[in-house]
Amino acid sequence: MSEYKDISVFGAAGDGMADDATAFRRALDGGGYIRIPSGRYLIGSTLHMRSGTHISAAKDAVIVLADGALKKRGDYLLTADNADDISISGGVWDGNNPGNPRDPDMFSSTAFPGIMLNFHGVKGLALREMTLRDPETFYVCLCDADGFLIEDIVFDSPNIRPNQDGIHLAGGCRRGVIRRLRGVGMSPNDDVLAINADDYIGRIENHDLHNGDITDIVADDISAECCHTFIRIANTVSDVSRIFISGVRGRCANFAVNMDALRYCRTPLFPADDERYTCGVGRARDIHLKDICVSRAEASDAAGSRALICLETDVDDLTIENFRTSGKSPSLKMVNTHGHTLEFEGIEKPESVILSGGAAREGDIIKKPTHASVTLEQGGFDSLRITRNMESDI
Repeated sequence: MSEYKDISVFGAAGDGMADDATAFRRALDGGGYIRIPSGRYLIGSTLHMRSGTHISAAKDAVIVLADGALKKRGDYLLTADNADDISISGGVWDGNNPGNPRDPDMFSSTAFPGIMLNFHGVKGLALREMTLRDPETFYVCLCDADGFLIEDIVFDSPNIRPNQDGIHLAGGCRRGVIRRLRGVGMSPNDDVLAINADDYIGRIENHDLHNGDITDIVADDISAECCHTFIRIANTVSDVSRIFISGVRGRCANFAVNMDALRYCRTPLFPADDERYTCGVGRARDIHLKDICVSRAEASDAAGSRALICLETDVDDLTIENFRTSGKSPSLKMVNTHGHTLEFEGIEKPESVILSGGAAREGDIIKKPTHASVTLEQGGFDSLRITRNMESDI
């Protein structure tokens, strides 16, 4: 392996007072292997990574945005565009959202998007052993990324904001491995892992993203003390396929798994009452979830109302194994979809299964026609498989 060059060689002070952005830029422009020792590095403008750049930061090296550093569209703490073979390990990366607030106009086309670490069109990305703090919107955003590894990431934000997704995958992401994500306190204050093949591109944080298929994603060991939502899978037109997620645990304010097709987002992709969509939307298939043990925060506004597993997207071959929960919140609800067959095993509280709209149950198998709903009011289950019916009412 090539020798690492210390960031101080390029003029970085690491004293928390001098703007070290120029020194970082010199190092990153040269590519290669860069070491960031202990210190506090104030960054006053966007850092860009090129192909073949590898950063290794000390565990207590803090790379923090200066007040007012991010002002316009295209500004981030760090970004890489159409780069190959890049990596970051270690360090505390701080978006300083109190000093870099987003524009109050969520549709502004010129303001900075609030994303802290941004990777677009990157092949061969690795992020390891990082603590991420105080972004204005997403902690990490990937779009059109191919072949990535993200592991041992801690989200720890004293200042929570709306839309603080932990790892946000936008359109075109494929062949990714994500493991050992941990949220501290109320971090992240949105989705720990968002798989958003389709989204509203007019929003400030989505302006430079695009919609598209997401496939071949493996995620494991996702925990949070009290996040907003653990897993979101959002799509209406694009495909989401071959997704494998296991080891989800902790507390949430809203969902363990949210597949609502963005119906309840502030910027939905279609009118919720439009008859073209009320009977089903989405193209999700080969989705497998395993070992989910979560509860809802008692103080949450959603407590006792929304189901922890929200299924309002047409799916084919969705499996959930070993789902466990406690508390009074509904466990699962499937509604606003075409016809599906749900095959349960080991329902803890069979009497809590509620059917409406013509759904029929025979033992642990439920036939849900279009416009019907299936709700599991309480408790967990050993397994569930959902397949799409191709009957005449679709």
